[in-house]
Amino acid sequence: ARSFPIAFYRSLGLYLDREYWSQGMSLGLDFMQSHAIRELFTETLSFSIPTTEALKEITIFADGDVIEEHFAGTGYWAYLLEKEFNQKVLAYDLNQDHYAVSKTKSFVPIKTRDVAKVKPKANSTVMMSWIPYQSAQADSFLRKMNKGQKLIHISEGDGGCCATDSTFEILDKEFEYVKSSDLVVFHGLHDRLEFYRKL
Repeated sequence: ARSFPIAFYRSLGLYLDREYWSQGMSLGLDFMQSHAIRELFTETLSFSIPTTEALKEITIFADGDVIEEHFAGTGYWAYLLEKEFNQKVLAYDLNQDHYAVSKTKSFVPIKTRDVAKVKPKANSTVMMSWIPYQSAQADSFLRKMNKGQKLIHISEGDGGCCATDSTFEILDKEFEYVKSSDLVVFHGLHDRLEFYRKL
């Protein structure tokens, strides 16, 4: 069974109780219930559902590095990583389209930064979550990452509603796959937490 950090429940306190989240999600909600809750969740928090286990895995993999998070959205994962695990996160996003709300409401400070136009910070662990569908804006950044630099990637994988074919080709050819973990997901979704190291 997966668990959720206390701050996660507090964030959802106005909408759902702890019992609902612990027993719901992919474990029993029908499509319409799950879809409605996901709309609310993505509008206010994030595309993927953070669990204590996922946050702990991320912190262990970073192993003391500062996490450089691109496509941070509202900064909700960064907020939970910092609050629950004292993990330093630098959060970046263009805050356009779906998460334009982050310009006025976010959980941590979000710096505007076009990932396609910058280089990775030295000695950071990079994190990317739900790279926009059919967008190759992460490709040049991934190619610029230093040998041995670590990447945490949350997506539906090749063929899913994230990034482009070219992005996943780069991951296949220029990165060493380390491991992956299942996430708690909404009905019909199959996003996963994946860990890589640059070759």
